[in-house]
Amino acid sequence: MRKIPSTEVKASFAEIVRSVERGETVAITRHGRDVAHLIPSRTHLAVDASVVVDALLANYGRELVDGLYATYAIERLNRNGGLVPPNWHSEVRNSLLVAHRQGRLPKDEAVDCLDSLKALPIVTEQEADLDTALKLALTHDLSFHDAMYLELATRRGLPLATLNQGLSRAALAERVEVFNPY
Repeated sequence: MRKIPSTEVKASFAEIVRSVERGETVAITRHGRDVAHLIPSRTHLAVDASVVVDALLANYGRELVDGLYATYAIERLNRNGGLVPPNWHSEVRNSLLVAHRQGRLPKDEAVDCLDSLKALPIVTEQEADLDTALKLALTHDLSFHDAMYLELATRRGLPLATLNQGLSRAALAERVEVFNPY
């Protein structure tokens, strides 16, 4: 997330608006503290790695957890953009590596998946409340990585797309909307 001191907003307003139009969230700060966030008007989707991995594997005819859900989530993601915590990138790549090592995804197809990942309108949210994520993990018996998605969706007021049933239950318990295309 880009941060701009309030004293510079007027001079760079057009540039700030262009950044927000591209899907970036811009924080306006005063004395080093965030006082406002400008976010795109479209509703982003907080996207768990499981959804994207399922969609990527579907492109190569591999077994799926829920291909229809993943397809709808990716369609929404392509329309409105998605927000992910920093750990998303390593989780997706690790899942591709595991699929390869299990013999479900040839090496060349795993590498091709990287191009598909780069084409997704994903914004990585750098601001994360790690303490809150740990509390959510402890409260709902989640992995810390899964709790990062819940923390993001909770903090930003976003619907969460996930194939993880435990994460879905935790989101509902925290009154976070779980993406449901059906």
